[in-house]
Amino acid sequence: MADILSWATFRRILVPALWTIAVVTMTRLLWPDPAALPWHLRIPAIAVYGAILLGCYHLCCERLDALGMWPSLAAIVIIALGLRAAWFGAVKNEQVSDFAIYQELAASLASGKGYAITGPVGVEDMEFSIGKGHSLPYTTAFRPPGAPLWGALLYKVFGPNPKVFLVSNIIFGAGTAALIFLLFELQGARLGRRAALAWSVYPSSVMATNLYGTEALSVFSLMLIAWTLTACPDRARAKMPLVGLLAAAAALIRSLLVPLIVSISAAIWMGAGMKRGMSRVAVFLAFAALGLMPWTVRNWSVFHRVIPVCTLEGMFLGQHTALNVPPDGQDAPWQEASYRRWRETSDEAERSARGYGIAADNLRRMLLGGPLHASLCLFFNVWSVFSDDQDILLWSIRRSFMSSRRSGPEFVMEGPSYQRWRCLLTAFHLLVVLGALAGALRLGTTRESHPPGLAFLAVFFLMTFAAHALTRGTHRYQFLVQPFMLILAARGYDGIRERRGLIRDAVRRLRPSWG
Repeated sequence: MADILSWATFRRILVPALWTIAVVTMTRLLWPDPAALPWHLRIPAIAVYGAILLGCYHLCCERLDALGMWPSLAAIVIIALGLRAAWFGAVKNEQVSDFAIYQELAASLASGKGYAITGPVGVEDMEFSIGKGHSLPYTTAFRPPGAPLWGALLYKVFGPNPKVFLVSNIIFGAGTAALIFLLFELQGARLGRRAALAWSVYPSSVMATNLYGTEALSVFSLMLIAWTLTACPDRARAKMPLVGLLAAAAALIRSLLVPLIVSISAAIWMGAGMKRGMSRVAVFLAFAALGLMPWTVRNWSVFHRVIPVCTLEGMFLGQHTALNVPPDGQDAPWQEASYRRWRETSDEAERSARGYGIAADNLRRMLLGGPLHASLCLFFNVWSVFSDDQDILLWSIRRSFMSSRRSGPEFVMEGPSYQRWRCLLTAFHLLVVLGALAGALRLGTTRESHPPGLAFLAVFFLMTFAAHALTRGTHRYQFLVQPFMLILAARGYDGIRERRGLIRDAVRRLRPSWG
């Protein structure tokens, strides 16, 4: 087990995954896109943006290196707070689709109606996913309850003002930067300040501030788990119970139960070994189950089924894996009678349970389509999530395509201003992907020790990558693994600086002989 759970093994898996992401990112730059600049203008613009960004990042890293640990942390937190507060103040965003639904669920909880769909926006869930024919308010378990519960708590304390939730996003974003910093700095490594700086200024992490959703809260919870695994001593009796409860909270914020269990267990085994790790994993799992118990009992009383997190999981897998199935004659998979019968199921728990079987059958049919078809599906699934990072921008400043019946101005997705934003985001994303690839190549090749929290983030990234290689999604789904990619990119940046220093030293040594 120790040989399997090693950084050399992680490197062998991470590098191909990141190569795939780099390939789809470079392919997208050349792909015709009517909504973007032509590729012969797009690439030079992105190259200029990238050079400016890299130069500014290098200067900031040099300034941080000249500071002590706590002044560096204070500077990074101030930058993170300032950028997020500026975005929150400058961009007045109307919450739509998923984000408006989370807002309605929080209001329902705060008003005493329970975790229920009250409308008008939440009706979209009933129309497109849960099933029609339900009266309002409709008690549901379709979405994870973590973000609405947090929103309801804020409503109770500060009153029914959705902006308080967005202000908490500012704090969570800066808190994530602080946790990334401390994950490494407490062990004497300066990698943390570079990765924390990257997170503080990364556009998607800033733009997620004015979304009433799970993004900022879920990433903060993941980094809190990583920091707890690293900072708490192994002998502390409360460590595994605390990690278990944090994992339950993170799973209830966003549907991540299986990746969390696997990645945390792998990090524990990697640090403690197989024998000692088994008992610690057992304690962790027991407290994770304890943390999920109240919500699971609630769902049993409502649906008479074991639903640890939400019914969205089965429905999501059934719908998104259908895109991998080759058409049978003239009919697409979602036009088949069996698929339509599943989609017409009115009980959300039953529909979710059947969705897992639908997903397994879809993946089987994808493989039966032949190696070429399966490879293309995997490529375009990775493409749909990792080839760029513009979804948060769209949701942060644009109204939903499903919200045309609601009043409010549409954001015009054209013009030089929007094109500059797109090029800036693409340049950031490309730098991070290439930097993460360089950082992954260095894993397991040096004697440098790595914190257990990084092992957790590495396995979590691999599981997320595998999941999205099988289910088509959007760029927004990569948000949860951005901290790990930024950590790898910072490590790649350090590697480049080291090589640059070695080359400079070698040149200096050769100068006397040249003279």
